[in-house]
This record gives sequence, C-alpha cells and structure tokens, in this order.
Amino acid sequence: MSEWKGTQRAIFEFANYLHDLGFQVTLLENSGKSGYGLNSDITVPFKNISLSFNRFETTKILRNIIRMEKPDLIYTANIISPFIPTFGVRTVFGMHSLNASAIPFMKLSAKIKFYFAQIFLSAFSLIFWKRKAVMFHAENTDQLNWVRKIYFNRFKASLVGLPVECINDRDRLKQNPKNEKFSILFFGALDKERGFGFFLRTIDSINSNKNIADFQFVIVGNGTMKSFAQEAQQHYGNVKYIVRASEEEKNEIMIHSDLFVFPSWIENYSVTTVEAQLRGLPAIVLDYAPLRNIVENGKTGFLLDGINIVEKIVEKINFYYQIWNNNYELYAQMRLNISDQTTRLCKNRILPDFYKMLLGFSLL
Repeated sequence: MSEWKGTQRAIFEFANYLHDLGFQVTLLENSGKSGYGLNSDITVPFKNISLSFNRFETTKILRNIIRMEKPDLIYTANIISPFIPTFGVRTVFGMHSLNASAIPFMKLSAKIKFYFAQIFLSAFSLIFWKRKAVMFHAENTDQLNWVRKIYFNRFKASLVGLPVECINDRDRLKQNPKNEKFSILFFGALDKERGFGFFLRTIDSINSNKNIADFQFVIVGNGTMKSFAQEAQQHYGNVKYIVRASEEEKNEIMIHSDLFVFPSWIENYSVTTVEAQLRGLPAIVLDYAPLRNIVENGKTGFLLDGINIVEKIVEKINFYYQIWNNNYELYAQMRLNISDQTTRLCKNRILPDFYKMLLGFSLL
C-alpha cells in the first residue's frame, strides 16, 4: 500500500475491518491491477472490474454484479451512479471525491457545471430515492453541510474521518537529536491547489533575509510545479528536493523534520497532515473545514486565513524557530504532546466509528 492514494487505501481499510469482524465483504476495485497495493494486513478479497466513463454503462455493470452478489448493504466511494439506490439495496455514498471546501475557489465554468450537477442530483433523489435507503458518509463538516443542504436533510449523513496507521514513535522522538538547521517540510502534490506556490514564496522570503544558515527546506512530491522545486534546489543551498518516498522513507523524513507546512485548499481529509502530526510535527495549514477537523489551532499547529498567506506562514515559522532555537527541550516536549493529541485520529478509533455508522444505518 506504499503507493496508494489516501482514498483507495481508506476503502481497503474500511472493507478489511468489516471482513475481520466476520462480515461477508465483496470489494470491487477499479484499478485494473491484480493485487495492487496490498500488504500483509489486508486480507479482504476483492475483484477487479473495469467501469466505463459512461454512467449508463457503469450502471448496467454494477446492476449485474449486485444481482449476482445479493448484498444487504452497498458502500460506494462516490456517486458513480445515482441509480444504485434504485436497485433495492440500502446504499451509503462516500464523498471521497466531493471537494465541497474548494467550491469558492473554482473557476466560473466549473462552478456552473457543479451547480447543474447538484440540481440534477437533488431532483433525482427526491423522485427516485427512498428516505431510509440512502445515507452519506462525509469526511469533513463542509461535505456534511453540503449534503444536508442539497438533499433538504432528507437522508441520514454522518461525519467519520479516514483511517490512518499509527506508529508508536515516542521513544524515537524522545531520542531525536537537534538538527543543525531548522527543517521545514512540504510533503504532497506539487501544484497550485496544494499551496506549493505559497511554499516557494515562503522559501524566497526567508532566504532573502539572509537566514539560509538557519533553515533547511525539504520538498517531497511530484506534480505540475516539479520544475520549480528543482530550480529552488539548484538556486538555494538549503533546499532538498525528493521526487517520491516510500512509507518507510516518509516516516524517516517526518521524524527528522521540525515543522510541516501544507497550505493546500483542495483537501477533503489530509491524511499526510495527520501523519505529520503523529510524528510530532506542528502543522501550518489553511483555515478551512477539512484541516479544521485535524489541526487544533494553537495546540498542534496553526490555521491561517486566506489573507497575506505567505507573510503569515513566515511569521509562524519564526514563532516555532524561536522555541526550537532557544529551548530545544521545550520544543521536543511540544512534539511529544502533538503526537499524543493526534492519536484521536488513528485508525483504531476511526474504524469502530465507521462500523457504528453502518450499523446505525442498517437498523433504520
């Protein structure tokens, strides 16, 4: 699972948990790759299928599979077909691909397309979906509020995060020596929507003040702005660029960093931010619902509003740098506290909540 994206990994984790509880689970995987991403702790059986981009063709394929499997409950990662609830089986729609928080940032053409789809789904549901036959699984409060608004609170909706593997690194954090330079990490897709442009401008701002000797910037990821990361590494002596990292390498990078900066505005649930905090990294992120559910402002990091973002990132970096530089013992203890506080988001707590959500729906 080291190359999985968060959503795909979460679906396997959810299905595997139900399978381990003794339920008969059939997992349909649309990757087209046999055994893709599996590791030893995933035991749920799955079937590879190939879905068409045509919704009517997709509906036909799914209807035939449902007739063969005869499930009591269907969980789908997104609304791939609004016809699924009409097959006579209770359906839970995950909202893993609905970025309700990004609607204000969309281009006008995308907004118009989105709102037309919203009107269609709302009307379709009122005509064809039975009230107790459909439920929604939201990952953040923006998604939850969006569902309740467009479906007029007609269907049940629950908020449950994504399962994140928790590795106990307390002993390593306690023994972690102080870096020669204050190490700031950006880990994620290198594109505008993930705030990588803000991070590059932050590097320029800090280095322009002749602080190169005090700071180290680590960039891990790939994307449309990859060339800018390469240029920053060549231009500055304190920028390290890594194209990709395995789970083990990611863990090492986070353990040996001092601060996580991720000013993205397109996340539904930032698994990477959770992972960084579990390794004790304070997180500097933007203040919107998906990150508000993860970062406790002033405790495990800072939530920044959308005005003068680079200036505010620099300000918070300097805040943490001063603690790190003047009292490293205090900084090390703060990292332990952040790691402890973030365990509320570990999968051993999230997976039982997911099961309770499905159980409550099935008993309606």
